[in-house]
Amino acid sequence: MAVKAGCPQGHKYTEENSYIDKNGYTHCRTCRLERMRERRKSEPRVGQGTHNSSKTECPKGHPYDEENTITYRKPNGKFARHCRACERLNGKVQNVKRYGITVEQFDALLEMQDSKCAICKGKFWDEASSPHIDHDHTCCNEQMRSCGKCIRGLLCRGCNQVLGCAKDDIETLKAAIKYLRSGTLTF
Repeated sequence: MAVKAGCPQGHKYTEENSYIDKNGYTHCRTCRLERMRERRKSEPRVGQGTHNSSKTECPKGHPYDEENTITYRKPNGKFARHCRACERLNGKVQNVKRYGITVEQFDALLEMQDSKCAICKGKFWDEASSPHIDHDHTCCNEQMRSCGKCIRGLLCRGCNQVLGCAKDDIETLKAAIKYLRSGTLTF
């Protein structure tokens, strides 16, 4: 059987202009692009991903506007976006499950702290990261879980990591303060 040099429309099968599907058939990229362009004229959402730029709302109905959209670059260089409201809710639900409290208790804690980190006072989701539940690690055996009775407050990621790196040791944190106050070395 002879190998085809091009598609029925006359486009050459080159490395850049062709692909082989899972069944071993060769397809023309140019023809596929033309077909998709024609379909998109009559069906605007055909052939576009779930986070495409033509959508104005997330799947749960929150608007994709400047205030509610998180945009970032993926490792492949392409951009993606997420709904900030859904990200907050999902993070909150995951947090409360892990730390043995209810969503209502989490919301009350957030309100009590005026939606700010208990240490640096950065506003969550704006000046600081999303809230992390801080608890006394000496109370519970599991590192990433809590009984719910030993929660100290909500911290941003940075402040939570500072306490974690210091292993919640007050003497280590005092030594860090002393070190910061000592100034810079001169040679």
